[in-house]
Amino acid sequence: MAEQIVFLNGRFLALSEAHISPSDHGFLLGDGLFETLRVKEGKVLFLEAHLRRLRRGANFLKMSCPLSLHRAQTIIENLVRRNRIAEGRLRITLTRGSSQLSGTPRRDSPTLLVTLERYSEPSPAKYGRGCKIVISKFRVFSEDVLSCVKSIDRLRHLLAKEEAERSGAFEALFLNEKNQVAECTTSNIFLSSGGRLLTPPRDAGVLEGTVRNLVMRLARKNGITVKELSLSVERLFHADELFLTNSLFGVLPVCRVGDRRIGAKMPGPVTRTVSGLYQNAVSQELRR
Repeated sequence: MAEQIVFLNGRFLALSEAHISPSDHGFLLGDGLFETLRVKEGKVLFLEAHLRRLRRGANFLKMSCPLSLHRAQTIIENLVRRNRIAEGRLRITLTRGSSQLSGTPRRDSPTLLVTLERYSEPSPAKYGRGCKIVISKFRVFSEDVLSCVKSIDRLRHLLAKEEAERSGAFEALFLNEKNQVAECTTSNIFLSSGGRLLTPPRDAGVLEGTVRNLVMRLARKNGITVKELSLSVERLFHADELFLTNSLFGVLPVCRVGDRRIGAKMPGPVTRTVSGLYQNAVSQELRR
């Protein structure tokens, strides 16, 4: 099998030849951002939305972002062709770059890494029967100003994901210090109650996912009431339906939170509607 090709700081390289400086602030301090995107049928989905979030994060961190839409498209097309991957997971990683270990990094020397690897969606059974999530012992914090950036510092998320896997669950759900529902390790959460969609607000400690925001727009456009509300775990337990959103798997129903069964039927009618709207949006992206 041919070695994976990556893009690093202006060059396409074999993975074994791609090296990042030991003084890179991303490596040393977690001083960086990332975006994970879905490549489907050889095309990247919702690139503009991901780049907007990446630029917002870079502006917030006062970090240079040397990635225009045209440049990103060119890099991705090259990676798809060079790696011969039509169904994949693409990751853009941007760090502040290198400096002296104890010094202030130069503002104009970011590290930009773009990688592409094969990706398979969850099984059809997961979409048909739903997945299990568990409530993590780890917490996020409400009104955390850093929740607006998709930081490469993911230790809490990694440990919570491992916690979920040990429990036989697909995802782990974070609560904040007020015991309010926030988000999962790699996805946002929605509940349906009386035909309305409810999802935690940003000030609960939520990163606004690209698919989360898309789903909210599509639902509203199609007559579904959507509210961002502080949610208790008890509210989840009594939801008519739950589902997760994520840029890789799209819309995935949740059948169980820990030992509590959610909903009478999988997937529920609102989840089916939202999933259909999302799939239509994906089809439109592929036709662009």
